[in-house]
Amino acid sequence: MTQKLLDLRGKQTRKLQLTQMYARMFSERIQPVVDERWQAHRVLNPKEASTKGSLLSFRNKIIKEMYEEESAQVKAEVKRRRDEEEASEDEMGADEDDLDVVDPEERKRQAKAQAYQR
Repeated sequence: MTQKLLDLRGKQTRKLQLTQMYARMFSERIQPVVDERWQAHRVLNPKEASTKGSLLSFRNKIIKEMYEEESAQVKAEVKRRRDEEEASEDEMGADEDDLDVVDPEERKRQAKAQAYQR
């Protein structure tokens, strides 16, 4: 049985999802809503709230809801910025420090993975 080697030479970029770009652009507006709703969710669902990745999936759900409620003008601006950023990353290469993650456990996993790759 042959195994494929993991290619660590370069990072391939991909186009961000619209909700990811929305989260970057409006993080100051989104984070207080996520924090408030997360606290209420933890009180009502203590077992679910303590599982790994639950904050991240909860946050993504809130971001999606907020994005869908935005005006067509805001959505158009998000799409324009996303497409603009993709074009600039294609020219310059992706920024390794550009992480769109709030979950502390996920940050730890990513830091370990980056340290391991070095």
